[in-house]
Amino acid sequence: MDHRIKELDGLRGVAVIIVMALHIFKRAAYFTEHPVLLSITKITSIGWVGVDIFFALSGFLITSILLRAKREEHYFRNFYVRRVLRIFPLYYAALAFLLLFAPKIEPEFTKQLNVALPVLLLYQQNWAMLFKDFHITQYLGITWSLAIEEQFYLIWPLVVFFLNRERLLKVSIGYIVVSLMARIIGVIFWGDLGDVSRFFYYASFARFKEMLFGALLAVYLTGEGSREQVRRYSLPLFLVSFFGIYSVVPNVDAGFPASGICQLPINGWRIHNRRAVYNRIGRSLCYTPGTGCVASGVPESHSRVFW
Repeated sequence: MDHRIKELDGLRGVAVIIVMALHIFKRAAYFTEHPVLLSITKITSIGWVGVDIFFALSGFLITSILLRAKREEHYFRNFYVRRVLRIFPLYYAALAFLLLFAPKIEPEFTKQLNVALPVLLLYQQNWAMLFKDFHITQYLGITWSLAIEEQFYLIWPLVVFFLNRERLLKVSIGYIVVSLMARIIGVIFWGDLGDVSRFFYYASFARFKEMLFGALLAVYLTGEGSREQVRRYSLPLFLVSFFGIYSVVPNVDAGFPASGICQLPINGWRIHNRRAVYNRIGRSLCYTPGTGCVASGVPESHSRVFW
């Protein structure tokens, strides 16, 4: 049975496009100060939201897979073998290719190669990026989001396997609430706003929250009557959360997960209102080479490796 949701491929395609636009125009701005280009660069700076979209989608899709797999044999073996085959070959091939050329482009990277290589091999680059004296080439630094996803994949299958639906809902909601409180406390009591923003942006346990928004939706949809409730309330909830978060917290760079909060209801709305115009756009992107389906066939973070 094909459980693929083509509309989410389209949403993933949108995320790929805005992330690519962010990096393309950010680099173009280094070489010119043309007012039109600078204006476009400011508009595309919202592309960081695409990373949050990837995380929310990953949480939803992976949790959906795990919930179905609980009824099958070899739960852990099947999941981890599929993840390894899906991610490891392309990641390590890209890593080997970039390690050949990055030292020539950035000689400073060669000095820390003995430290950076184990970090990259073990998917720990997001933690390493919290240290200011740690230098990693920009061509590999963007794999920090993939590292967070790999760490999530290591832990979350165990949680899903041992907890029932009600406890999964409580754990997901509890983790999200604690994460939000930690961010608020950090902003209030941490002396340097830039440091707190950087910490909550790269720390794994802080970014798991976006994935758990998606996981929460996946778990909730397994309940009786939940699909109709999602169909009815997800769009109003999205609008309230979107305008509420961006009006109360205009500086979302301070570590507040605005896009993650909005992703929970909008994903549900898109899944269960497939006749909507937005979903038809998503489907068209899914069938456009280089957007949604390409990103879904390759681990999401790999679409950012070369940017």
